[in-house]
Amino acid sequence: TEAATLDGTQDEDEIAVRVRHVSDLVEELTTQRAEDRVGEAVTVLVDEVEEIDELTGPVGRAAHQGPDVDGTTRLVDADGMPARAVPGELVGAVVVAAEGADLVAEVRR
Repeated sequence: TEAATLDGTQDEDEIAVRVRHVSDLVEELTTQRAEDRVGEAVTVLVDEVEEIDELTGPVGRAAHQGPDVDGTTRLVDADGMPARAVPGELVGAVVVAAEGADLVAEVRR
């Protein structure tokens, strides 16, 4: 930015402290927003089936989650095991947990 060329800029250590502070606030707010969604019904677009704790399961995005900028939603069955779904499928689910910015949602079929 233009400000980078101005006199009186902060030293690298101060910049790092300020960036870390803002990043921590963003992470805290994002985590809180995810936790507030527990109990909410969502429709998830399955993006991929990935390995999670030695099991494979569907992971995708709810309507409020943008690709590469928001968290993802992992789909599970009522027993907490990975649900069955394929990429491209739209799946109705209820958010049962938050893992940072990511959600875990139980499939409702």
